[in-house]
Amino acid sequence: MSLHCLALLGNKNEPLYLCSPSTDVDVEKSPHDDSALDDDHDVFGFLEDMAESSSERKTRKPSIRLETMIHASLDRLEEILGAPRKGISYGKFKRGSHWLGCICPIEEFEIYGYTTSSDVKILALIEREGIVPLKKRKEIDIKILFTAVHDCYVKYTMNPFTKIRGKIEPPCSEFEEGILAAMQQYNDAVAATKMVTI
Repeated sequence: MSLHCLALLGNKNEPLYLCSPSTDVDVEKSPHDDSALDDDHDVFGFLEDMAESSSERKTRKPSIRLETMIHASLDRLEEILGAPRKGISYGKFKRGSHWLGCICPIEEFEIYGYTTSSDVKILALIEREGIVPLKKRKEIDIKILFTAVHDCYVKYTMNPFTKIRGKIEPPCSEFEEGILAAMQQYNDAVAATKMVTI
């Protein structure tokens, strides 16, 4: 039930920011791991302008496999939100509701979504667990994660020197520290829940 990838997408589903938690949160490598390709390839162009050195970034680039899963979930996301139009239409949502819930399961992961008032989407790729009673607790933790990430994004865009609805580019250490803290808080909450159930 750990977080493997976090993505912020613009109002036209263009990638604004894509990251994975630092390596101390990672699980064992799966047979589908493509880490040998990570440094040289960016299949969908999510990271084309994020070619900074690893010392500048506190988070790391996700693998091609995780990037592909996020990209694959965009069709389902558009289906839930409706086709993109000139205006923003949230007819399916209650007033003030930004939570999209589980967008789609892919392999051993589930992708959860959250949308902001300005139509910026936040997606989280979370490892699926077979424990059904924890679903409600898991959703609360995910909502807390999305709220923290949304707050980081709002603080970042309030800077008068940032490009509104543009890619989030370094140096943005305060933003990355906030994102990393939110991801770490989620993974710690999940680990604590696992310890209680065992």
